Parts: sequence; structure tokens; C-alpha cells
Amino acid sequence: MPKPRVAITLGDIAGIGPEVVYGAVNSLKVQRVCRPVIFGDKTAIKAMQGCGDAEMRSNGKAGKNSSFASSPPRLLASFVITSDVGKVALGKPSKKSGIAAYNAVKAATQFCLDGKADALVTAPVSKESLKLAGVKYPGHTELLAALTKSKKFAMMMACGGINAVMVTRHIPLSKVSANIKTKDIVETVKLAVSFLKQQCGEWRVESEDNCDAEMQGCRDAGKQLLPSLRGSTRLRHSSVNSAAEAIQGSCRIFTPHSSLPTLPLKVVLCSLNPHAGDNGILGCEEKEIIFPAAKKLKSLGINAAVMPADSAWLKTKNGEFDLICGMYHDQIMIPLKCIDAQKIVNVTAGLPFVRTSPGHGTAFDIAGKGLAPRGLADPAAMTEAILFAAKTANSRSE
Repeated sequence: MPKPRVAITLGDIAGIGPEVVYGAVNSLKVQRVCRPVIFGDKTAIKAMQGCGDAEMRSNGKAGKNSSFASSPPRLLASFVITSDVGKVALGKPSKKSGIAAYNAVKAATQFCLDGKADALVTAPVSKESLKLAGVKYPGHTELLAALTKSKKFAMMMACGGINAVMVTRHIPLSKVSANIKTKDIVETVKLAVSFLKQQCGEWRVESEDNCDAEMQGCRDAGKQLLPSLRGSTRLRHSSVNSAAEAIQGSCRIFTPHSSLPTLPLKVVLCSLNPHAGDNGILGCEEKEIIFPAAKKLKSLGINAAVMPADSAWLKTKNGEFDLICGMYHDQIMIPLKCIDAQKIVNVTAGLPFVRTSPGHGTAFDIAGKGLAPRGLADPAAMTEAILFAAKTANSRSE
């Protein structure tokens, strides 16, 4: 099977986008799994090809064990120049960088819609820069939904074996209560569950016959398998090896086999109020909105429970749920960043193609300052986003 082609945007060029894209694309991990196509402003791309290569040549040679694909004369990717805004001051939002970011996303989106790429990965954008450029959308999720004419979409986060989704996104905390509705919770969870099933397939229970033969496959499949593996009451483990060992111990294995029963994903809805509202004493949103959403989801065949957010996160982290649904942005992002900030991948469910991004922002405060060991911002999160996109695109094409 040919490697998937992945469109990658540079994000806000006044931030760390160009740095993390450069570092990620020139890693062996990325080069092995996809064919990158980079979309961005002319000046930023030329800077990446020049200064970035010099940095790579001087600091990136680490013999055969180096994480870099090579010390190349140019970036190991194809390019699409989408704007020429001229020089942009690093470290602060601007109209120019907003225009460059928007043009890159628009062109890369059309590239994917035309079938020229299998997935889209976006470097971080600045909401302030977009606003200065006259873009009315508050972030990538809403912008991509508009560009693709997607009516139903959701902002998901993947972090190792944890999958999370949020009902409201980029709105003030003071407006969250007024913006959560039963139907929106139901639709958000349905989109997330559909995405997970597309990504992992319908995993089913099989007898012990092929258990030993499949053991190494389970380990190789790694964290991408764990969300579905945790759907079984026999599996409550957070590591790949322990999951595989649990399968071996119970002589059960999960395989995509149409004649075997499906294990449903387990979903937990976070309450909005402390202690899930304490039966209305601390707030009525649970009784009036969130519990009815869980009931509706169950009627649709989705195994959903409601818990206080702290308990929901503890149980999800311990592998008891396949998907956690938060009512607002920080209810999802704060725990994930405490668990492993470098592994967070932002995923937009509901688009006609796979779209991911790293779970961090533009980092204006460190852009161009050479704080990382190689003189570039750490590309770990961008690398995760590209790997996730490539793997998911491959699973959809099979």
C-alpha cells in the first residue's frame, strides 16, 4: 500500500509553526509513514529551507541512531506556496500572519477535498491574527467546518489511549451553561463514536484459537487499539503490553470479524457542576440536560454514563471508558495537559477527510528563540499529529 499523502499547513508564521513542521517532517517516524505536502507563505517556506537546514546540518548529525531522516539540502517534502505577505515579526499576532494562516488552510482544505491528499494536519493559528485578517471564525474547527460545508462536527482530543470530546469549544466560561443542550451532547458523542469506529474498526471477541498468534499484533497495534480494547470488561489496563497480556490470560482477542459479537464503546459524560449537581442542589444542568442526553444515547445503542468530572477523568485514565465527553474546553484540556502535553492530538470529527493538529498553541513567547536542543521548538506534538493522521487515513482506505 502506498504511503498516504498528508497536507500540512504552517499555521501562524509568527509562532512556532514553521519550526515544529520542519522538525516533524524531517523525522524518520514521519518519513516512514507518509508523503508530506507543506502549505504556507513564500517567505516562511524559504526560511525553513535555508536557516532550518543550516541548523539541522550543524546540530542534527547523530550517526545512524539520529531521529532525523538525513541532513538534507532541503526539506523532505513537497511545497505549495499559498501567499506572499512579506516579512513578519516573530512572537506577536498580526494581520499579515493571519492572512498567511488562512490562505494556507483554505488551499490545503481544497487539496484534500479534491482527493489530492488523504489527510490534513494544521500547525497552530492565532485567533487574534485571524481576527485582524478579517476571518470571522474563532479557530480551525469552525473554519474547516465552513470550508467543507460540514454541518455536524466535533472537536476531539486523542492522547495516548485516551479519547476525549468537548460539547462547547471556544466560548467564555460564563456562557457554557446557556450553550449546552441535550441534542448537542448527543450529536457530539455520536460523531466521536463514529470517528473511533472508523479509525479502529468494529473490534469483536474471538475464542482462544488464534490468541497466541495475535499477541505480537496487539503489541504492534499499540495505543491506537486500546480505545476499543478497553470496551471489554475483561480489559482495564493502560499499557499496550498489559492489554496484550490480559488478552492472553483470558484467551480472548479482538479481531475485525463480521460473524462475532461487537463490543460497544463505553462513554462517560462529565457533569457541569460539582458532584454532578447533587440532585439539583448545586445546579440543574445535570437533571435537565446531561442525564437526558445519556438516556437518549443509551436508546441509540451507545453505552453512556454521567459522572462528576473528577471521577470521570480518573476512571477514563484508568482505562474504564473509551471516550470522555466534557461540557467545555478546559474540562478536557487541563487534565490532558497534566497527563501528557506532548502526546495530545486535536482531531476534527465530521469532516470529509482526516484532520489533526498538535494540542498546543502558537507559543509566540518562544518563537525563533532557539530554546530547544537543536535550536528549534520541540516538534514532538506535531509529529504525533502527523503520525495519527497518517495511521487514521490508512485505516479508512483499507
